[in-house]
Amino acid sequence: MKKIPFFLLSALVVSPTFLAAAGDVSQGTSRIPDSLTNTKKPDKVAALTKKPAEAQTIPESLKSEEAEEIASNHQIFGNRGGYFHASLGVAFEYTDNLYNVDRDKQDDWLTEVSPSVWLTLPRRSRIPLHVAPHNTSAGGMQFSQPENYFFNKYQLYLGAGLKFKDYSENSSLNATDAYIEGLFQYNFSQNLTLTVMDRFTRNQDMFSLTSATSDNQRIYESNIFTPGVDWQISEKFSARLDYNHFDLNYDDDVNRFFDRTDNGFNFYFFYDYSLKTNFFVQYRFLTASYDENDDRGFLYDNDNTFIYGGINWKPTIKTTLMAKAGYQSVDYDNPVLTDSSNIFSFEFQANWKATVKTSLLLDATYNTEQTDSYGALNKRVFTGRIGYQQRFTDRFRGMLNIIYENSDYLEFDGSPREDDRFYFKPELQYAFRRWLTADLSYTYDTKESNKDYLDYDTNIFRIGLKASF
Repeated sequence: MKKIPFFLLSALVVSPTFLAAAGDVSQGTSRIPDSLTNTKKPDKVAALTKKPAEAQTIPESLKSEEAEEIASNHQIFGNRGGYFHASLGVAFEYTDNLYNVDRDKQDDWLTEVSPSVWLTLPRRSRIPLHVAPHNTSAGGMQFSQPENYFFNKYQLYLGAGLKFKDYSENSSLNATDAYIEGLFQYNFSQNLTLTVMDRFTRNQDMFSLTSATSDNQRIYESNIFTPGVDWQISEKFSARLDYNHFDLNYDDDVNRFFDRTDNGFNFYFFYDYSLKTNFFVQYRFLTASYDENDDRGFLYDNDNTFIYGGINWKPTIKTTLMAKAGYQSVDYDNPVLTDSSNIFSFEFQANWKATVKTSLLLDATYNTEQTDSYGALNKRVFTGRIGYQQRFTDRFRGMLNIIYENSDYLEFDGSPREDDRFYFKPELQYAFRRWLTADLSYTYDTKESNKDYLDYDTNIFRIGLKASF
């Protein structure tokens, strides 16, 4: 097993109840990211496309931890403000197509037990970090990271969780997922802020004919490490520099074909046009290095260059928008493939908090990603996401998550492959008590490919209960 970064390992030292505490384990590439089940984002759109909150003119009311805690204490859903939080979830899930195949479908019952624990300094009622790892994206994340909470001098967050999975029909599939994550931010002055983020994940790839199967679950461990510095140059200008490190390793030798390490940096330069609008340029460079490159010679090391121009815009107090567009170049360690993937690339994020009870999230991105198939060099991916949340009463709320993904693969044999995936998930939640919540959801997941044997239709029914403390 890979070594866990030291400052994340300290989470276990601080919390000896780690194995008995609770929460949801991130699904990595095996499912749609759990972060989509919560459509509420922070007021600013994206930390990696926005100057640090501390460098802006922030109303004192937003800086008040007491105000946040008082407000949270009047809500049914969520945790009370505090330094330490724990939760325990139990869920039962039925699927009519466990392996996501077109023929010879197998149904199954899955039982999940999910403990987690997290702590913050200063105290918080909500987790200030939302990371959805995505293994095929350069750097390990498909979308820009949402901005964190406002803070004065410093902020520390440590969290960890497990997910025990038990399959009724095939016990050989039983597994334990895990994550450990941390965030540290320190404001040296009004002009300079340090941020360090780390996320360790143990999970498995999604079941399909070209991914995880009953004989090969493709269990992996990944780690995202991102330190960065924000500098407020003047009243109108600011800059940000991040280092990006992503490490991906599979348990079984047959899958080490995909083992790789990404290293690179992000540089941003911002111009504040007004209190509601700022413009930015971004330069991002990442090198993907495959561990088995010399032995197998199929997946070549590659350099990924992104150049973007973008805007952050907050037209009203209820609406935030971020858009960036530009150019992505992927250069392979092979002269024949150098110009195989130079494309237009973009990302869009919008969050509308219509009322206290209603919110809407829209995200979209298009770029070239690393491969997840033995038969392809890479894939060009468009992803669009819609997240809607409606609170019907103080105790009852509903959510709807829709995702569309188009993947155009560059196959080694030259044959075309294009997959269209559609994901639809309505969910209802009911709070018996502030600390006890039940959820009921249905998921429809389907894929259509020009290679018919890759098609599938899957239905999933899920019921769960979660206690938070």
